[in-house]
Amino acid sequence: MDVLAQRHSCWYKLKWRTAVWVMLWRQKQHPAATGFPKATELEDAERRWIRYVQKQAFQMEIQAMVKGKPVPSNPKLKSLCHFIQHELIMVGSRLRNSERKFWILRGKAQLKKIICSCKTFRIHTSATLVQLMADLPKARVTPGRPFTYVGIDYAGLFQIRDSCINRRKAPMVKAYATIFICFSTNILKS
Repeated sequence: MDVLAQRHSCWYKLKWRTAVWVMLWRQKQHPAATGFPKATELEDAERRWIRYVQKQAFQMEIQAMVKGKPVPSNPKLKSLCHFIQHELIMVGSRLRNSERKFWILRGKAQLKKIICSCKTFRIHTSATLVQLMADLPKARVTPGRPFTYVGIDYAGLFQIRDSCINRRKAPMVKAYATIFICFSTNILKS
């Protein structure tokens, strides 16, 4: 069963393959059985897998419950009102009428462990670094006359016509723009 479980990561496909495998085994016993797995056979395959997993995890507890002996203290089962039915551990009390089919023990902790080991999740949820702003230059904060302290930006390369008289026939030339920014008033001059 371990080989079958390792080949399939989808629960439905695993149940389907198990049901087909059981059907093939039964066909050897009773050659008249043919066709696709029915809903009852898929449910049977599901119960087989649950029984298999529970026997791996709770072998001593299941044996004690079947024999009617006291169940060994298990912190995972301790808080749940559990009982055995059809060789499966069932959960009673508040969850008896629940729509959930399975109760994953310590599911939240398991989920957190899986999510935290995911590299993509860690990248997207990690705290972003905050860039510290440097102090403003003294010229920016000192009051003064306009354009006493300026910043200069260059822009370009632009293709423009050389002549203003006959623009269609004028040759194209390269041009650059210079922008002066006053530090004290933030006025632009080009």
